[in-house]
Amino acid sequence: MTTDERIENLERELQALRAELVTGLTTLATGLTKRQGPKDGMVFDPKNPPGLTFTRIISASIGGQDARNWRDLADAGFRLAWQQGHRDVADIRNWSGASIRPGKYTKEGFHPVRGTGLSVPGLSAPKAWEVSLRIATKLRVPIAVGFRWRDKPGAAYPGKQGTMHWPPR
Repeated sequence: MTTDERIENLERELQALRAELVTGLTTLATGLTKRQGPKDGMVFDPKNPPGLTFTRIISASIGGQDARNWRDLADAGFRLAWQQGHRDVADIRNWSGASIRPGKYTKEGFHPVRGTGLSVPGLSAPKAWEVSLRIATKLRVPIAVGFRWRDKPGAAYPGKQGTMHWPPR
């Protein structure tokens, strides 16, 4: 095994460990211990998420990069893709399912993604999760999110907390 291959393997292991840490912190933050069980927080299938409208992120990570909100989560995913050498805008648009423009574009609700040559529009929580999960799946990196529904009419579970995570296979 070459030095570059060893470094790549170590980086993958480090990403997995970071994701495990975030998943553990998410579990702690949402009160999901083995003794307490899911009544104090809900765990959802990441490929079949609940209604995420009126949610805010408690903690989140994709590929070891932390995020504070839904926009940050998607942006972190795009940054990770960019760092891994995915530079073809049409290709990224195709597998992420997001509207993407090359370069710095700030009209029509778009914003540049720091550290990349991409601009993306603002995304709703459900769309940000969909895009982020598609990125994680494509890049084969872990993603984890802990969130809380606001206590508002129209929220799927007002005042409740939930988690979703996807580990790479």
